[in-house]
Amino acid sequence: MNETVTQLREHLKAVAPYPKGCVGFDGKATMNGTAFFPGGDGLWKPQPGDEPEFPFGGTLVLGSDFGDVAWYDAQLESENPWRQEIDGPTWRGLSNLFALAGIARGEAFYTNAWPVLREGDEPVKGGIPGEQDRDFTARCIAFFKKTLEIMKPALIIPLGVAPTRFVGMAAGNAWANASTWKDIDAMPLASAFGAKIVPVVHPSMPNRRHRVAAKTLAEEASFLKRCGASTRTSA
Repeated sequence: MNETVTQLREHLKAVAPYPKGCVGFDGKATMNGTAFFPGGDGLWKPQPGDEPEFPFGGTLVLGSDFGDVAWYDAQLESENPWRQEIDGPTWRGLSNLFALAGIARGEAFYTNAWPVLREGDEPVKGGIPGEQDRDFTARCIAFFKKTLEIMKPALIIPLGVAPTRFVGMAAGNAWANASTWKDIDAMPLASAFGAKIVPVVHPSMPNRRHRVAAKTLAEEASFLKRCGASTRTSA
């Protein structure tokens, strides 16, 4: 496992205890392939056996939470989690967006705002269970800031309204109170933590009808292009 990812896992212990409806990754195996942190290493691994470098100074892609326990356990038991993940809707959408924006998938670290699983087989849709607990969210924000301190990304891409709201809480800007894309699009693109912040619709979503400023994948990609493709720097 990448040394920096191992370091982040140690810091992750500080987000406990977990609120009702959430389960931590303590003692759980890591998905053997490309997967968002903390269920995976958060690094792009297009082939089995890949051990990519950590993308210091690159792009941080921020999801909400990882998934539910039943789905996660099934992935651990799968004979070929690589293709299931890379061919899934989230990674397909990200690949298309990054291709249009000129961002290399290997130059990003993929992580979650609330780095937990949902209990049981709760479908990953609707509200985020961990978001409802303010103390827990505050601990997740502290972990997020530790991640930023270590990675020093040039670009932060929140995937959806909830992760954008989370970044707003961390940065102390108006996005903290956003509840819709209309709210987000009414505010100018922000910079914080030494990085540009460009929210996008979650890549698994079929369309962008709720957006005001970016109705198509190409328009979202143009936002990313204007911020400039991130360049990895040495640690």
